[in-house]
Amino acid sequence: MCFCVFFCGLVPCIHSARGSLCEKYKLGEELGHGASGVAQVCIDRITGEELACKKITKIEHLHQDEVGILKQLYGHPNIVKLEAAFSDEKETYLVMELCRGGSLFSNGSLLSEMEAAQLCKNLMEAVKFCHSNGIIHRDISLKNILLGDNCFKLADFGLAAHFQPGEYLSDLIGTLCYMAPEVFKRRYSKEIDIWSSGVVIFAILSGNFPFHGNTFKSTIHAIEAARIDFDPEYWSNASPSVKDLIRGMLHQDPRKRLTPEQVLDHDWVVHHTSDEARSSLATINTRRYFGSKSEKNSSSFSLSQVARDLIVCAKLILGLIPN
Repeated sequence: MCFCVFFCGLVPCIHSARGSLCEKYKLGEELGHGASGVAQVCIDRITGEELACKKITKIEHLHQDEVGILKQLYGHPNIVKLEAAFSDEKETYLVMELCRGGSLFSNGSLLSEMEAAQLCKNLMEAVKFCHSNGIIHRDISLKNILLGDNCFKLADFGLAAHFQPGEYLSDLIGTLCYMAPEVFKRRYSKEIDIWSSGVVIFAILSGNFPFHGNTFKSTIHAIEAARIDFDPEYWSNASPSVKDLIRGMLHQDPRKRLTPEQVLDHDWVVHHTSDEARSSLATINTRRYFGSKSEKNSSSFSLSQVARDLIVCAKLILGLIPN
């Protein structure tokens, strides 16, 4: 039986999932494609509110509890809100708040240290909330962080999982260049979210990943070695404090890795987060939609490099790791 989900509970539905969706919402422009589905604007037919609708083909949706997890996390200012969900035998439609700023990946622009510190603060507040609710995100990356109204929001909980203190997960899953060393040992817990967040901060400041290679195996070896290279070509103007923070977030030993609370209390985060920093996030939207070609070329990621490095580990799960 098809069904739709609202936060008042499960509501039986005699129409198809898409039919029920279109009765309540008018579908609009496409926002983009992700690893697990397509997103487009949808407008509430009664209130006129603009939202985002993410269509997920169930065969591609590795984790089936995304709706329950988003419901559990509903209301946190740094986590994208799920407003409704529709499902049938083949597809799920998630109706979520719309973040017009897009993802950090689609944005393409590097951030200043002040902006990156605000990102780090928002991200750690979201991670702290997830962990306090017994949830590991497992896929924190540039593509899963969205720019909302003057704050960053964590999105896409399709690979998220529940955990218990003292227990370990073993699924080999995530996006390769963001995966922590212990994931490849198939014994990990919530600390992997701090590692992935550290990779995000490194990448958004430099335009490069801290650990990468020309093949799956060489990338995995670089991650396991955990040797961080602050190349002067990209880091000559960076503060010593941010480098200290990144080293703490990317510690090879998860027991010695910084916690969300320690990251939030770090001097670099405290010093660089302010009302001025929050207001400066509006300029990121300006660069996203109106930035000149020369600006994008001088202060952006090499998207072909990033796209090559953003390898979802479904291939790893299948054992398709080339030499």
